[in-house]
Amino acid sequence: MHARRAKYGVRRILHELKEKGVSADAVAAVLPELQESELETARAIWAKKFGILPQDARERARQSRFLASRGFGAETITKVLRCQADD
Repeated sequence: MHARRAKYGVRRILHELKEKGVSADAVAAVLPELQESELETARAIWAKKFGILPQDARERARQSRFLASRGFGAETITKVLRCQADD
């Protein structure tokens, strides 16, 4: 799980854990830790891949799809793409 955390969002990691047959109790135990670091992980992945905020709707959609494919939720994606300087 720790190796996947640096590359993927909570949704993708949870899906992989369930797919591999990890118990619901074990998944519930790691969920808070995953959620806590999701925004930081998304920002790091986004910065490595893009680094520049989208200038138009087409680029915004492309960056959103990339982050969604990595397993990040809509709220996290919105925070990442809204403005890097806010935080």
